[in-house]
Amino acid sequence: MSSFFGHYLGAREGLNGLVVKTLRGAGKPINRKKIDVFTVVFMILTIWLVATLNPSILGMIESLGGPIIATILFIMPMYAVKNVPAMQKYSGTISNAFVLIMGLVAISAIMYGMLF
Repeated sequence: MSSFFGHYLGAREGLNGLVVKTLRGAGKPINRKKIDVFTVVFMILTIWLVATLNPSILGMIESLGGPIIATILFIMPMYAVKNVPAMQKYSGTISNAFVLIMGLVAISAIMYGMLF
């Protein structure tokens, strides 16, 4: 029970902060009571939906982590080679195209597995 409340209160305060920041950025007035009611209702509905659907957490981590790791390992270095002046001396080789294509293949395979 204490673990749930610890996570719940932290998530609620984080959501409150995001809502307040968004409202300040839009220049709208901040009503703390309405924000608290919104976040409590949102959290209850979200928790209820997740409990009803019962998704696989490990599957979600795999589905979201795979493309992110592939992007970090394959795509970002090739982006850096093209756009960072100190790394442009490595630009233009066939290995760069190979790494980029293999990264796109890895990401497309992960996306295909998520969709089908």
